[in-house]
Amino acid sequence: MPNLKNHLSYEDQIKLLSDRGFSFPDETKVLQALKLVGYYRLSGYTYPLRASDSDDFAPNAKFDDAWQLYEFDSKLRNVLFEGLSHLETAFCAQVGFVLGRRCAEGHLDPEHLDQRACTEVDPSNSTMTQYDSWLKKFRRLEGLAKDETFVRHHRDEYAKRIPIWVATEFMDFGNTVKLFHLMKNEDRIEISKFFGLKNDQAGVLEAWMIALNDLRNKCSHHNRIWNSKSAIPKKPASSMVADTFLHFLDLDESQQSKLYSRVVVLAYLLRVAQNSNAWAIQAKRIFLSFGNIFIFTVENSMGFPSNWEKLKIWN
Repeated sequence: MPNLKNHLSYEDQIKLLSDRGFSFPDETKVLQALKLVGYYRLSGYTYPLRASDSDDFAPNAKFDDAWQLYEFDSKLRNVLFEGLSHLETAFCAQVGFVLGRRCAEGHLDPEHLDQRACTEVDPSNSTMTQYDSWLKKFRRLEGLAKDETFVRHHRDEYAKRIPIWVATEFMDFGNTVKLFHLMKNEDRIEISKFFGLKNDQAGVLEAWMIALNDLRNKCSHHNRIWNSKSAIPKKPASSMVADTFLHFLDLDESQQSKLYSRVVVLAYLLRVAQNSNAWAIQAKRIFLSFGNIFIFTVENSMGFPSNWEKLKIWN
């Protein structure tokens, strides 16, 4: 087995950065950053400043550039997590309401769900159906929430029976999205319309929620976000969305794989669900604060289209 790299003192870490071509007039600031963030996490922000195919930094690369990227990413994660939390709450509320109207315990009886979807083989475990896989995780989440007051109340007062509009309080985003996949098509369509997708666009909404759940998880685990790439959110038919979203259909493949495609989906869903553009305007201020850092802009690093700030969805 190969040996792990040697542990380096803070002084040696600073020397390594200097030897690789990083300029920093104030070593005290670098030392403080290493103590607060750690060399490895910070390397996620220094790496883009390196010369091609080299461990050395590009000419004119400065420590301040890496630190600006780190600080911007922190603000970005905060505003995204806020928006994603609002979306998750609204989505869980809609799933709980629509399925609960059909049956209070519809989540525990596949008769109230889509039979074909429920009996599909789970792609992550060929020995289980999609429903059995969902139920297994649901029971685990229910067990983790057993000491919550509202769970104890239903266990004591209703013979452990918990209706879906209560269960969504301990289900995580991923578990709720998978339940949405298992719901009857007419219920999925109703929820999709609530979020601004007309007619039978439930598959698009599901794909969007999967992509946004992945983004939410990255934010909650403090992963690097600003130049991350992910699955391309599915494109709806142009007639199925409001005109504020039509520019999404014109994004090229490179733009679609970058952050903007997920951010604008989030902005659209919140705009429709909340009947407000408050989150988008708040997020716009964060994006505008990026400016130019080293050679990076929101356009070339995050897939923002030209003149994005003038689009109606951000105003």
